[in-house]
Formats: sequence, C-alpha cells, structure tokens
Amino acid sequence: MKNQSDLNNINIGRIEFIPQKAVDPANTAKRMPIIMLVDNSYSVLPYLNAINENITFFTKSIAEGISGEKYSVDFSIITFGDKQVNCKRDFDLIYSPTPVCIEICNGNTPLGSALFLAYKYAEKRKEQYKKVIGRNYRQPIFIIISDFDDNDSVKIDGDEIYKVMAEKFSELSIPNTKEPKLGIIKIPVASVNHDKMNALPGVALEEKCPEKFATALKDFFSTLSASVPMAADTIIMPGEDYINTDEDTDEEENEDENVAVLNDYLSKIFNPQAI
Repeated sequence: MKNQSDLNNINIGRIEFIPQKAVDPANTAKRMPIIMLVDNSYSVLPYLNAINENITFFTKSIAEGISGEKYSVDFSIITFGDKQVNCKRDFDLIYSPTPVCIEICNGNTPLGSALFLAYKYAEKRKEQYKKVIGRNYRQPIFIIISDFDDNDSVKIDGDEIYKVMAEKFSELSIPNTKEPKLGIIKIPVASVNHDKMNALPGVALEEKCPEKFATALKDFFSTLSASVPMAADTIIMPGEDYINTDEDTDEEENEDENVAVLNDYLSKIFNPQAI
C-alpha cells in the first residue's frame, strides 16, 4: 500500500498536470472540484456523441444555474486512450457553457495512469486552494466514464498501477473512512471489465446500451448539477434509479433506496470540512 506522500513523490514517466488557472481570492464561494475522466479508446466510439453532448449540457446547466454554481464548480476533463493521458480542460470555474469535443483514438486503455495523474492533479489544486482561500473547498469528485478494461503497462514497485490506485482510492473514500478525501462515480460503457470496475470504490450508474445511454447520462448530469450544494449541505435528488443493485426486487421499491444511496454518498463527499 502506498501512502499519500509516497504517491506524491513518484514519477511514472508521464507528463504530470499542474493546474494553470489561478484561484481567485475575491471569489468567496466554496469550491467544488470535479474531475471528469473519459476513456476515449476505440471501444467507446458508440457512446462518444452522447458523452460530448452531455458534458456540454452539464457546463450549460451550471453556467445558467440560479444559485451561483458557476462560482463554485471547478471543473476539469482528463482523457485516456491509445497509451496517452491528456488534460482536455484545465481546472476552471464554469462561467459560460463550454462545448466539449473529445475525439476517439486507438490503442490501449491506460486507466491506471489516468487515475494516478488525476489524483496528483487534484492534490495540487487543493494545495492552491489552501494557499489562496484556506480550506474553503469541498472534497473532489472523480467521475469516470470507461469500460474499465485497464491494460496499462506502468507499474509502481512491481504492482500494476491500477491496483495501486484502486487501493489508494479505497483508503481515502467512504465507507472506509469517516473523513473521505474524494468521491468516485463510475459510468460504465461498452464491454465492461466488472472485476476492475468493482475494485474501485464509489457508486456506479447502471449499464446502458448506446441507444439508452444518452438519456441516462443526461439524467445523471441533471442530478449532479441540481445537487451541487451552495449555502446549505442538503442534496436534492430526482427520483431516478441510478445505482446498480444485486437484489432482484421490484424496480419501484428499489427506486427510493437507490436514490438514497447516491444522496447519502454525495452528501458525505460534499461535506463542508476540507481535508
């Protein structure tokens, strides 16, 4: 198991991301860092239009919000595919709708490296917050859209980097700690590697075929934009069945329970205490 200081001092031979957009000290809104990790390997192609359209929809929803969300959500996009990890959008507040155009590439899916670089990227942003606005920020949320079929060749002390990062994220997230330092929402697409997806903590949306994926993704982003807390910590969730469940019970009976699971998860991640 790698502790936080170990990971911060490790270089995996990839270009690391450093937040370039300065934190504005005049903006007193509590920051909500959200990092979108998007798999753009070839297997995701049938889902790509829906991904681009709905991330754009999310930025529009935040920018046009009436509760000041655009002064709070610090949003970044990282893509991974063809053995590459790229920062598509640097951390920045969402003042206006931002068209998103992620393109498909071929090759392997370096999800482990993407998680490693995104984690260090978020830690650097938190350090910037602390220097400029103190602890006036909420815990970062990592939203991962992928088939989770990681085939990254990078290793850390002989261990697969994906395994190392899954352990690290598990250590830092609920329910393994009462003071979570991050949250993970998993959005599976294509032929999902369930073993690897389940190795990561967090909550997962239901798997959808390409024809139903766009609607499900829009519902999720509608929920997320409506749930960004501002003055209060109350999370308002629409009554949708987002969470995977292993129980074969009536869908209507599960709906409220599933919403409660996501509501409880986001409430803890949106905890006002910055760690």
